[in-house]
Amino acid sequence: YADGSKYAHLITPAGGSAMPASAQTVADDMHTVQLGIPGGVIKQHAVFAMARLTRQVCEQEGIGLDDVDWLVPHQANGAIIRALIEDLGIPADRVVDTIADAANIVAATLPYSYDVAARQGRFSPGDRIVLVTAGAGYSAGVALYTVPG
Repeated sequence: YADGSKYAHLITPAGGSAMPASAQTVADDMHTVQLGIPGGVIKQHAVFAMARLTRQVCEQEGIGLDDVDWLVPHQANGAIIRALIEDLGIPADRVVDTIADAANIVAATLPYSYDVAARQGRFSPGDRIVLVTAGAGYSAGVALYTVPG
């Protein structure tokens, strides 16, 4: 899932063909990513996108949310995780939450969280796991994984 209509909220002003790099653009710090999205909007988008994709993948695979054994969400922050599980109605004890241990480790949150839970022996053969993520660039992704065995 991606929503390109909000491209101006996450930009790097210089360094491309429209504004090539120069001593002045470097001095003006125009080569760093500028995030122009209010925090509340990020939370709203993340919860909306991750809940939507979770429901969509379950519907696509012919299962209900009750058939999902584990939810492994992107670990942006605790407020987003809590809002997501409330929206989905999934009990907190079926959610892998590593935010207190590792904080937001960006693209590594899903593999890290999955690995932590797997090493703790939380997953069993046949468990259905939804791994879902959302990014500040108005993008999101989901995977439904069944533990082999």
